[in-house]
Amino acid sequence: MIVIEVPTTSTSRFGKGAKTTTQISKPTIPRATLDDLYRKVLTWDYSKLDKKTDEKTFKCVPDSFSSVDEYVTIFEPLLIEEFRSQLWKSIEESDSPLVRHHVVSVSGVNDFHLVQLQKVHSVSVFETFSEQDIVLLSREDKLGDHMTSHVLGKVEKIEREKQNPNVNSKDPILRIKVYLMHLGKFVSERAKQMFTQWSVGSELYVKKITSGSTVNREFQALHKISSLPLLPFLITPKNTPSNANSPLKLMNTDQNQKTPFSPFAFFSKIFNPSQLEAMQHACDANSIGFKLLQGPPGTGKTRTIIGILSVLLKALKEPTPPIIKKNTSQKNAVNEKQTLPCTKKHILVCAPSNAAVDEIVLRLLEGGVWNPDGSHVKPNVVRVGVS
Repeated sequence: MIVIEVPTTSTSRFGKGAKTTTQISKPTIPRATLDDLYRKVLTWDYSKLDKKTDEKTFKCVPDSFSSVDEYVTIFEPLLIEEFRSQLWKSIEESDSPLVRHHVVSVSGVNDFHLVQLQKVHSVSVFETFSEQDIVLLSREDKLGDHMTSHVLGKVEKIEREKQNPNVNSKDPILRIKVYLMHLGKFVSERAKQMFTQWSVGSELYVKKITSGSTVNREFQALHKISSLPLLPFLITPKNTPSNANSPLKLMNTDQNQKTPFSPFAFFSKIFNPSQLEAMQHACDANSIGFKLLQGPPGTGKTRTIIGILSVLLKALKEPTPPIIKKNTSQKNAVNEKQTLPCTKKHILVCAPSNAAVDEIVLRLLEGGVWNPDGSHVKPNVVRVGVS
């Protein structure tokens, strides 16, 4: 996990008026589309998603980048690998059934095939599919390593066929995009098995895995980075040393203690150095701008967020120091202490998806946040939005 500080200016929240001498070369790599993403994702083997990708595939994330091309080249594989990890986690946690459908039609769309499916009328199993869902298509009715004819697909559209008398209008038609062939060759033996056995009326089993909406937004945002006003700060970030007035240091009651986590001494036992550094930077009270915590799956980003919330909530509860106001209205001037009125403070936690927000809320409700003595307390939480 690395920490990147992105400063902002007083003239504009979005960089207008900011002065920077950083010259960023224009990207030379053509901007990728979602089709480029799914040419990779839809070739994955459902039964082997738990196999980790060779670490040599990824490049080490530097402190700064020489160009937009380098930034995209480094982060795109990490983004895709994180999605693969999310797919496998969804498979482990999901109990979505295999729902029997029959093929209504199959057509070619650019490099992809579009399969139209409708649930077999006699099937009583109910499953709600949504557009952008990632699904498993299989000819077998049971999951396992024995499967030989299966592919991943993405739900492009869901609609009811009201004008076709041969189609039952009660159940919607799923229009699912699959990637079977590249340059005239099948991408896998599994894809070949699926293609050669497809025909109108044949049956397939469909299983919902997870939504692809979040990875779609992340992938598109990554490839639009060159148009961001904050681009110079992302490419050449400023890594600022920990500030002496951060909440972590303000709460240090032991002046002989070297670590700024004196009320949270046990943190050194439950967090690794990069996580501790991330908390230190994120809680820097005098820092201008915002911080980006970046790391591949499994590096403890969500757990680190809980640690940051623990520190910030403790800092917000500290009494407001009195303001010394000099009274000059009298001949014998005296100093008066004036305490600011106590206002209730809140922390807003956001995420790009409802699932990510729910994960943080669940951890707060189940485990709460830490107190300086190592005990736990459950904060008041308001969940905004629809899960």
